[in-house]
Formats: sequence, C-alpha cells, structure tokens
Amino acid sequence: MSLAGQRSRIVGLTRELASHWERTRESWRDAQAQEFERKYLEEIHSGVSAAIAAMDQIDKQISKLRNDCG
Repeated sequence: MSLAGQRSRIVGLTRELASHWERTRESWRDAQAQEFERKYLEEIHSGVSAAIAAMDQIDKQISKLRNDCG
C-alpha cells in the first residue's frame, strides 16, 4: 500500500477509536475514565498527528525526488 493509503488508514482508524471512546464515555464517567483519556488517548492522538505530519513531509520529498529524477 502507498504512503497516502497508509496515511488514510491511520486517520480512519484514529477516527474509529475516537468514535468508540465517545460511546464508552457515555457509560464510563468517573475519574479513572478521565485519567485513561489523558494518559493514553491524548498521547495516541498526539502521536498520530506527529506521524501524519512526518508522512506528509516524506510524501513531499518523494514527489520532489520523482520530479528531479524523472
């Protein structure tokens, strides 16, 4: 699968995770849920954002290389 395809997959899976978490939060509303969200989910979202930004930069470099060499 291409870099763009992998990027789309990561974004889609992250959205799916967020959707599942929202449904979970409807019934899990205590301090542990808040801690779980802060400790794990916010870190995941931050990591995904950084990964997407890196993938975008890599994609730009690959495109530049193709144009320069092609």
